[in-house]
Amino acid sequence: MHFCRADIALGGDRNNIYTAGYYAPVSWPEILMLQYTHGDDAVDSVEPFVRVEQSPKDERRRLAEKYGEEAVIQIFARQPIHEMEAPRASLPKGLAWFNPITMKIEVTEEAPAEAVTVEQIAEPDVPQGVLTTDEGFDEMERPMRKRAR
Repeated sequence: MHFCRADIALGGDRNNIYTAGYYAPVSWPEILMLQYTHGDDAVDSVEPFVRVEQSPKDERRRLAEKYGEEAVIQIFARQPIHEMEAPRASLPKGLAWFNPITMKIEVTEEAPAEAVTVEQIAEPDVPQGVLTTDEGFDEMERPMRKRAR
């Protein structure tokens, strides 16, 4: 099954666009759910970027947990999901993304990569985005940084 990034016009409103990116991707079958919910032309710039192992039954269950069983029945009736992958997709390599199935940050490759957790990437006890060294500060900025603590 493919996960994708996409621009979604919420409620069909082009002034209210949500971008489902690499850290909040949507699956290829989920595109149908979004089109049903927000309008046929509400989903733009769909770019599949990774293929994962996911059975149609498991994806149906995941979508029912996310959108409700009634919404899934409206789209797929009581049939299995048939189209799990985008046709003619070219998938980039070396792209970091969040896998909503494993709940881990992974990197796209030809072969399945070992999943990386956020804890393995981040330094312990340091919030994301905080510099851990004085590297890159000149002498004038360093005293100001120390006073701010």
